[in-house]
Amino acid sequence: MAFELLYRVLVLGAIYSGVWALVSSGFTLVFGVGRILNFSHGIFFVLGAYLTITLKNLIGFVWLAMLIAVLLVGLLGVFIQKAMIDNLEEMEMIIIVTLAFALFIDRVIIKIYGHWPQSLPSLFPGSITFGGVEVGWMSIFVLFSAFCILGVLHLFINRTQTGAAIEATAQDEEIAMLVGVNVKNVLALTMALSAMLAALAGIFYTQLYTTSPEIGITVLLFAFSIVILGGLGSVKGSIVGAFVVGYVTTVMIQWQGIRYAYIVTLLVIVATLLVRPSGLFGKEERI
Repeated sequence: MAFELLYRVLVLGAIYSGVWALVSSGFTLVFGVGRILNFSHGIFFVLGAYLTITLKNLIGFVWLAMLIAVLLVGLLGVFIQKAMIDNLEEMEMIIIVTLAFALFIDRVIIKIYGHWPQSLPSLFPGSITFGGVEVGWMSIFVLFSAFCILGVLHLFINRTQTGAAIEATAQDEEIAMLVGVNVKNVLALTMALSAMLAALAGIFYTQLYTTSPEIGITVLLFAFSIVILGGLGSVKGSIVGAFVVGYVTTVMIQWQGIRYAYIVTLLVIVATLLVRPSGLFGKEERI
């Protein structure tokens, strides 16, 4: 029984953490490159799910609906960067404007869909049993996809010319401009990548669980907490932080229920910051 519970925690924690790693990586990528705290990040998660649901009902093909939804959310990210953030200088104003925009979109979604939870049909129905624990094929797909996507992101940033421009902008925007980097376009691209990562996470989450418009605030708070834990601006830190939060939450849900999960997770984050105020990887300058 104890082994089965341990195995369940290991498996479910990994899946849960994979989703949060996608969300938090996008959030910290934007901060690492442009020193921007985008408080509309949670709405990307929600929009990815709801656009996929809407498009699936219209065209009937889930895969195509997912692709279009992710691209549309990416374009929304570009719009937010170009139309809003580029025109703001103070961090406080960026936080206020992006949060206000997220709340506006949230009200639009509620107006269309109401408050009822929504879900997507599983792309891969059925399950397999590991060590006495039944795991859905969709859960395995989500975990595998999360690692692949994060791996591709790492290669893109570290092995391509565009990635080099992103790195240069993250290090020093003025020097990047001097060597010919179009910083505004880099920031827009970074925001698009961030939005698409969150949208994918929202789509995956909605195929495993249910989504409601209100979850956007929860996603934002979780992403922000994970990024603080991992170290602002460190993608590696956000991934590690996502797994810490994912596993702590899973253990508490299995042990005491969801009531205490968030409280204990917050205490773990606070305890870590008391030891390392800059986060687990906060000293790193490179993204």
